[in-house]
Amino acid sequence: MALNGYRKWEEFVTSSPRLLTVVFLILTVSIVATVPMMYVGTIDTTKAKKKNREGLNLEISPTTFAVEKRSSFFIKASRDFDSACYRLSGRIEELGYRQEFTRGELLHGVRSEINPRETGPFQFHFVCDDEKEIGSVAIAVIPPGATAEAAKLNWVLDAGKPIHKTASFEIPIFVRAVVVKGNQQIPRAVPNDTTFTVVDSHGNLQSPVNITLQRNNAISGPVYIPFPIHRDYALIASNLNTGKQSNVLDLKWDDRGPKLRLAVWPEELEIYAAPASIRSAQVYLEGDGQQLKPAGPMDIYLKAPLKVISNPSDKVAITPQAPSGKYEVRGGSQAGSVSTGFKEPSLDLSSILTIQIRPIKWLLLAAALAGFIGVACGRGMSLFSERGLALIIGLATAAVAGWLLYWALLMQWIPPVLSESAVGVGPAIFFGILGGYLGLSVFKILAAVISGGKLLPK
Repeated sequence: MALNGYRKWEEFVTSSPRLLTVVFLILTVSIVATVPMMYVGTIDTTKAKKKNREGLNLEISPTTFAVEKRSSFFIKASRDFDSACYRLSGRIEELGYRQEFTRGELLHGVRSEINPRETGPFQFHFVCDDEKEIGSVAIAVIPPGATAEAAKLNWVLDAGKPIHKTASFEIPIFVRAVVVKGNQQIPRAVPNDTTFTVVDSHGNLQSPVNITLQRNNAISGPVYIPFPIHRDYALIASNLNTGKQSNVLDLKWDDRGPKLRLAVWPEELEIYAAPASIRSAQVYLEGDGQQLKPAGPMDIYLKAPLKVISNPSDKVAITPQAPSGKYEVRGGSQAGSVSTGFKEPSLDLSSILTIQIRPIKWLLLAAALAGFIGVACGRGMSLFSERGLALIIGLATAAVAGWLLYWALLMQWIPPVLSESAVGVGPAIFFGILGGYLGLSVFKILAAVISGGKLLPK
């Protein structure tokens, strides 16, 4: 029935040459009339883009330095990283060391110097412009000439801080060579390259990982392994030559992983109180300011307000393949401020989306006033040859027709279904002019479309 009405609507529009002639004038007047109003009563439909804060994956050579001796080193980012970081500060707080690096230097590799004042293992932290740490690499400081036979060494498997990568996290692991004296672990350089294989007793590491501790170093370079949400490891490194094993390294997400948050973006939506007004938001997991992939399929339940139409109405699903779920909201009939609540029960995470519903009265007023332009376009100077009540009735009919046509479209009572871009002051003026031009025919069109009847008498 609605389809039949829509075809009649098309037939009416295309059968009137005069209407087609005046369409260009309507468009021109509509655009001109919109310019002073385009910043009044409009909704910002743009969405700020979240930055991709990719972590810093580092390589340093050598990894081991002699205490109280100035030594040079070469450091390089092994892949691109956070595009918002232009300058980075490399810091080893325990040694009082700080060095500034540019983004270009780290991407291409840069040589610098260090003169460490004490022995031990240390983390070389890298902090972005906004004081956010985005990566680190481990180094060791040993006494001059401190090497030891492999048989006297113990192997310590250790890990750094997780870094963000795409929609998940990685964590660097490395092997340290030490000699044990009492309760102390004193770093010692190995005389030869020594290779280890790392396995996970939990079976969460898909395949063994090899780590090589190079000669004359007391600590290996980092090897990055995946660190998905709530995945724990129990890692152990074995010397491939001797079979001697390291300690068991327990990597628990609860201890080392970033704090999780259920994020909604944007955090606030604005819609009009009409079914034709539609906005959407993305729902996803976030950790350390980064969007994450869930370990498996996950349902995020929602509680929607009554003043809007929600899609979906009960829950949003996210998966590792689609880590962001879409929540769509359509305006109801009442203006006001409401909110939709989201909850993920297994992680006990929740979030709230605020929805501002703006009234359509100003849009309808614009359409009604634009109806005067429409009737002037349709009847020309003959309109003003009328006097008294006839002129008032003509103008009132045009205003009501403009108001009614746009209102019916906003309510989606008649086709075509408006896109989101057709909800605003400019479209209101356009359809108001069209309604004013059609006059009483608007009522016939509405009746025909709703009832499926004929638009024009035979």
